[in-house]
Amino acid sequence: MALKQSNDIKSVITEASNAYKLYLQNTNLNSDFAEFAALSYNDFCAALGRPDLTQQEVRRLVRKGHLQSLNLPPESCWVTFMAGYITSAANVN
Repeated sequence: MALKQSNDIKSVITEASNAYKLYLQNTNLNSDFAEFAALSYNDFCAALGRPDLTQQEVRRLVRKGHLQSLNLPPESCWVTFMAGYITSAANVN
């Protein structure tokens, strides 16, 4: 179950990241990745098995994960790190 959840959240993060890159190329509006990713919060909730999450909680998880990712070595996989961080943080009671 944990592997499926990890792959599911990786897919959600990858799709949101790719869409965000396109969004930045095609708009003058300013929105951070967390704000943009929260538009897919239903996908995050489903991938995490947490239907009770709110958009605000998803934004918080993504922002905190992104801040933590700034310390990663350059060769690290950002999506893998974010998936692990968000999964762990979302499942802490």
